Amino acid sequence: MRRTSCLILTILCLTANGLYGIDDHGREIRPASWREDATIHDVFFINPTHGWAVGDQGLILKTVDGGERWTECQNAGLDLDDHRSFEQKLARMRPISRAHELYPLTCSLKCVHFINEKQGWIAGNYYTPYLQRSHSVLLKTEDGGNTWRTLPINFLPQINRLHFQSQLGGWALGRKGSLYNSGAITTSRGGRCWSVQTIDPPHHLIDGDLVPSGFVVVDNEGRIGKIVGKHFQPATVVAPSPGRLRSVRMHNAKIGWAAGTCGTVLITRDGGCSWSYPEPWTSNAGLRQFDFSTVSISQERVWIAGNPGTFVVSLDAATGDDLQFHPTSVSMPISKIHFPDDQHGWAVGANGLVLATDDQGSSWNVQRIAADQVGILVFSQHTRDLPFALLSCFANEKGILSASVILGEHDDLSLDIAAAASVRV
Repeated sequence: MRRTSCLILTILCLTANGLYGIDDHGREIRPASWREDATIHDVFFINPTHGWAVGDQGLILKTVDGGERWTECQNAGLDLDDHRSFEQKLARMRPISRAHELYPLTCSLKCVHFINEKQGWIAGNYYTPYLQRSHSVLLKTEDGGNTWRTLPINFLPQINRLHFQSQLGGWALGRKGSLYNSGAITTSRGGRCWSVQTIDPPHHLIDGDLVPSGFVVVDNEGRIGKIVGKHFQPATVVAPSPGRLRSVRMHNAKIGWAAGTCGTVLITRDGGCSWSYPEPWTSNAGLRQFDFSTVSISQERVWIAGNPGTFVVSLDAATGDDLQFHPTSVSMPISKIHFPDDQHGWAVGANGLVLATDDQGSSWNVQRIAADQVGILVFSQHTRDLPFALLSCFANEKGILSASVILGEHDDLSLDIAAAASVRV
């Protein structure tokens, strides 16, 4: 058997304390460049001009001109670094709270929602060392996102979906925790205090939407169902070989849409009790190359996107007809898509990506993206040893810039093939 001499460098982790420095409180000073290519997890526009986006490394972006300029917002929060000993942590079993000490947050921010141009909320999560537990971080702004403050919440589990209908009333969906035995919680105090909605059996929830009878939700295993009262009712899925669902939105009390892996797109016409493929989906096998992760519904159309982000798909939201594919010119995964109306829409994703359309999805423009940096570097003795399948997967399908270095002899034909496989398209 021929031995393959190939070295692949995918991630370079530098953790020495002296690399970026330590502040007076013992916290690592992270370079601002980390936020430039941080993955953006959510985007929300209250109207076609005012919008916000959040992502990893505590990234908070704001625009007041429809995305022509995106600016970073200041965020401040509790000191989330716990400097107690392991024995002290086990004795108290809670994160330290120092309300008088404010620091910029560097955790992952997952979702954002505004009720007007001034008042909004952001939910994120961080992990407690040693205990392997996730805890939520909830931020609130009163000035349109210029400044943010952390709300004093304890033991709130990870939040994946956040929605407020007024200054005080809101709901959230996420993981169940030690004090919250279900993934559905509600607030009547603007996020300062939360009540758990008991579910039998308990579920971790990754997405959902509100209906008059309760919630239509997707759990962490990709199953869809309804929360009615205190019971989780699995929905009937009338579809051959559906993938794992990841997102769901309701158009009205009866009609809703869900999407997931393997090109799965489902529609309900009975308020979430049963789901099936829309008619255009059954005759389009090419859709199975997509892993959809986000659904947004405007007045008349439903918009769906995921990995790869080469196309945004749309259908008539009420009937499921008029299937359209909208090219984006990028291949990086899209994590969230949002349309405040039928004309304007935004999509966000990996590498700090922000896409926008103002012509009903016909064309998409890149408003923000990090500078190109090599994500995968391959060293090989010969061109014949290059992992072309891996390079094609990450460079072409996932949009990660890849490069190869040939250490030994090579021929021109092999170099041409290697160059084609190493360029992000």
